[in-house]
Amino acid sequence: LSLHDALPISGCVGGCCVSVHQTGGRGRLGRKWLDTRGECASFTLSMKFDGWAERLAVRCGLATCLAAERLIFEMSGVDDGKELGGVMIRWPNDVVVNGRKLAGVLIEVRDSIAYVGIGMNVSQREWPVELRDSAISLYEINEKCELSRPVVVMEILEALGEVMIWDDGRIVEYFKARDCLVGRFCSFDRGGKRVNGEVISLDPLRGLVVRVEENVSGLRCDDAGCVFLPAGTTSLIKE
Repeated sequence: LSLHDALPISGCVGGCCVSVHQTGGRGRLGRKWLDTRGECASFTLSMKFDGWAERLAVRCGLATCLAAERLIFEMSGVDDGKELGGVMIRWPNDVVVNGRKLAGVLIEVRDSIAYVGIGMNVSQREWPVELRDSAISLYEINEKCELSRPVVVMEILEALGEVMIWDDGRIVEYFKARDCLVGRFCSFDRGGKRVNGEVISLDPLRGLVVRVEENVSGLRCDDAGCVFLPAGTTSLIKE
């Protein structure tokens, strides 16, 4: 069962459904989210939708990143995970450590209600071959400290309560300090068209400036060979 299918049964705003084990977990663009029994903190919140999914997605990603930083500090005293390569955000809302995904967010809207699904890897020690280089858990970050999944969920909920009232300036400042895409060569889907290039700058609420390796039909390049990709119609292609 996917959590996004469970909450609409009640149809209430402000509901929170916490999973013991998800059998149908999923991520953005139909990607699978692996939830091994008893090892992942997964829950879905139902929230009133304000009409801007991208803004909500960024806020939820920031809150999950903030919670991860605090959890790592509580576990080991490593401030912000700096000795681990840092807790970073992979636009728009993946939380990564050393380039490996620790947590993710998925938002779906139905009947003016946003269902915010958040999952964080907690105690996994082993991964399927296809995920060994791309996923990480809190346990792997510090094997000496073990956190219960309810503690992880509560930490994320507390962080959400804080980030939801941040103004745009603080959102952009926090995000840019933890961004891991600027300066990297990435691929994006923009309205069904693939765009490959180096990310020059990123505003999480507006979009990205990418220096493309070749012209893309329908996209206007500036004199430096850069295009602007709006946040609302652009998706990162993870390969």
